[in-house]
Order: sequence, then structure tokens, then C-alpha cells
Amino acid sequence: MKYRNTGFLELIQASLIFCCIFLFSQSPANGQQGKAYLEMKGPAPNVLIEINVLKNGINSGYIGEVDTYEWQPEVNRCLEIPMEDSLSYARILVFDKTNINTVHKSFSNFFYLLERGDSIQIEDLSGDIHFKGRGSEKWNCIDQVYRHEDIGSRHITNKLIKEGRYRDALLADKSKLDSLLAVQQLLLRQFQPKLSKHVYDLIFVDLLAGHYKKWSFILSSKARDLAFVTAKKDLWKEYWAAFSFPVDDEKLLAQSYLYADFIYDRIKFGLRLLRTDEKGQTYRRQSGDLLAVIEQMPKGILRDKLYLITIYQNLNNRTSEINKIDYLIANIGNNRYRKQIEALQRNKKGNPAFDFNLPDQYGNRHRLADYQGKLLIMDFWFTGCHACRALYEGFLKQIVTKYKNEEDVVFMSVNVDKKKEWWLKSVKEGIYCSPDEINLYTEGLGRYHDIIKYHFIIGFPTIVMISKDGRVITASPPRPSEITDPAVAAAEKAFIKLIEENR
Repeated sequence: MKYRNTGFLELIQASLIFCCIFLFSQSPANGQQGKAYLEMKGPAPNVLIEINVLKNGINSGYIGEVDTYEWQPEVNRCLEIPMEDSLSYARILVFDKTNINTVHKSFSNFFYLLERGDSIQIEDLSGDIHFKGRGSEKWNCIDQVYRHEDIGSRHITNKLIKEGRYRDALLADKSKLDSLLAVQQLLLRQFQPKLSKHVYDLIFVDLLAGHYKKWSFILSSKARDLAFVTAKKDLWKEYWAAFSFPVDDEKLLAQSYLYADFIYDRIKFGLRLLRTDEKGQTYRRQSGDLLAVIEQMPKGILRDKLYLITIYQNLNNRTSEINKIDYLIANIGNNRYRKQIEALQRNKKGNPAFDFNLPDQYGNRHRLADYQGKLLIMDFWFTGCHACRALYEGFLKQIVTKYKNEEDVVFMSVNVDKKKEWWLKSVKEGIYCSPDEINLYTEGLGRYHDIIKYHFIIGFPTIVMISKDGRVITASPPRPSEITDPAVAAAEKAFIKLIEENR
């Protein structure tokens, strides 16, 4: 008997469809890594999509460790994403391949929720985006809710400020925030029947936390007029004294992307605002103050997450938060936050530095082992970073020049630009680094390069000093708080002292 080719092809297609359905429907066994899937249904010419999935189940905008997946739908219509946890947050960025600086506004600026077993189809990138497939309703919900983020014109607020009616101006902003929240909550409720209770509750917590985060920022923003500062302080005390968050599920609050960030902001901004004097000057807030406030909270995973956020946010401070890690490890539970804090010890003095292998502008590769017996000073930067340029031109340049003929002291600049041509142009211009340094490149991986992740570099510029035997001396050496002659002179003296002690 002969079979027609069309029937054979139909049989193959049916088999493939069955296999896809079977794979998408499987749930991973306990302890195993599952998967989620994205599929592009509509046209996507010249598009590069970057998906950033938060790592280790630590959901926070202030920690920001992600696994990044680059997807070219023209090449592969379907993307498979490994899932360490049953639920993660994922941000979607869509770039024009002909101009990588151009980001399409197709997706919400907020993180989408991604669950194991999701098979989400993206309908079209050309107009209003819509999702179909398993797990798509939470994406449609988040997309709709967070497309309404603009509180509109501040004309009335600015008018009230000019009239000196500061309290009324602040309350006008609060009224706009409340109106925006009401619209967003209405949109969220419309999706409630289509969402699992846990997903709905998580979106609800993020929405409220984001609302309160904006309000605390408005209250704490700088003001030079004493009457304005007083109005902010009074409203801060009134509002937060009576504040009660409507959800008390600690596990849910800790899983939220925004709740712990909001609590951190409220503590940080509160300390800053309440220490602002009649001239608008703020007494310096030390991170130890933040930790002291957090320590008064009930023990649990939420407090542990706040400890982690505080350490992360202050790693680059000259107060050297790394010294507080041992204390924190002894006072928090045995959970994912503790493990992350333990990992931060990599920047503690005496621990091994990252064993890098990076190219210079001439194509020569450099490894940590190549510099045994030499003191390394590594300056991490990117093109367009004003602080990086200011630190180099106003501070580092003269120190590099001082030691350029000293064989046992080596300065390295490490660039994290996405495009190699940007880095090469900046190296040639000499405004971020010097020919007297070894200029290295992270090969387009940027902040996702292993050296950046290993040393937990979350802000630029960052300087890491490495001993002759390849161990960390410090990831927060002396540097000026501002580029003024007295500040630079004092920091330069301390920096040179540190070099001389370790060469």
C-alpha cells in the first residue's frame, strides 16, 4: 500500500504537536528544575529580545541579580527558559537590531510573573501587545495594570509650591497617586477570576507596595525651604504613624518584588528626612542606622531579606559594609537570604579574587595568575558614566601617573559596555582610563560577566584592590566623596597609604 506524502506530513505534524503538548504539561519532580516557554506568533523583523529573570528566588529591584536570555524570534520562534523556582519575575526588553540603543515600548516596564509550565504566546509587537497560551492571563493583567503609571501634569502641585502652600502641594500629589491606584486596582480586579489566588495576591502586594514607595519618595525628596521641609516631616509622621499594610502573610510579602524594597525605602528616607535641618542639610546616614532599625523588626524571612538589601545597597560605601556580614550571618535564619549574604564574603579582605581572563584593546588576554607578585588596582566603568569619568580625571589619573613606572603596582580599567566599539572609542579618548593602565573588556557581557557577579559590583565606578597573592584587599578603597581639592587631597593620601602598605 502506498501512502500519500501529505498524509505522512500530517502524521509527523500531529506527532510533534502531541510532543509539545506533552512537554508543556509536565510538572517537574520535587527539587528538579522546570521550564517555561515563550513563543513569537506575530512578525518580529530586526528584533532582539532580552529576558532578565531574577535569580535565586530573591525578588528585589535593589539586588538585581538576573539570568539573561537573548532571543531572536526571526531565528527561533520559541524560547525555553529554565526555572529554578516555581515562580519568578522576568523583565522583557525589545531592541532594534539595527540600533541596539533603541528599546521598543512594547512591554510593560514592570516585571512579569513567570511560572513553571507557562507556554506564553506573544501575538504582535507592532501595536498593543497581547498574550495567549498557558499562563498568559497574568501577563495580560500586569501589562494592563502597569501601562497606567503616569500621574499626569504637576501643574497644580507646582502652582501650590510657588504660593508657599507646601502641605497642599504634597497632598495634591498624594491625591493623584490615590486616583492612579484606584484605576490600577479596578483593572486588577477585572482579571481576578482568571488568576490563581497566589498570583492575584502577589500582583496586589506589588501594586500597593509600589504606590507607597512613590509616596515615601515624594515626601523625602530634597527641599531647601524650611517650611517645605517641615510640611514633609509633619506629613511623614502623620501618614506612617497610622500606617498598616493590608496583607500580613510574611511568606507572600517576602516573595514580592516590591514590598521589602518599599520597607527599605521607608526606613532609609525616614532617617534622611527626619535628620534634615532648617537649612535643608541632611546629617549623613550610616547604613548601621538602617540595620539598627531593621533589627527591631520581628525575626523572620522578611527581616532577613531587608538585611540583605541593606548590605547590597551599601557595598560600595566607604563605611565598608562587608565588615558587618559575620554579625548578620549569626543573626538570621538558614534560608536563601543567609546564603546570599554568605556569598558576599567574597569581597572580604583575604578572600580569593576572581580568576579573570579578559582581553585588552590589542586582543591580548590577561589572567589573574599573570600578575602574581604585583598589587592590582581594578577600576570598573562604562561609557557615559559621569561619575566614572569624574573619578578618573579628578582622582585616579594622578595616582596612575605616580605609579606608572613601578613594576609591582598595576592599574587595570575594566569596561562593561555592551558594544566593543564604544569601549574602544572611550579608551582612545582617554577620559575614563589611561594608556598607563591595562585596559580590559568584559566582551559584551557587561554587568552579567562573572567578574562583576563574583565581586557583587552593583554601582559604577567601583575599585577593587587585589594583593600580590591574588586575594581581595578591599572593594571600597578611599575615594573622594566629591571632586574638590580638599576631598581629593585627603582621599589621595589615604589611597596611596593603602598602596604602600600592600605593595
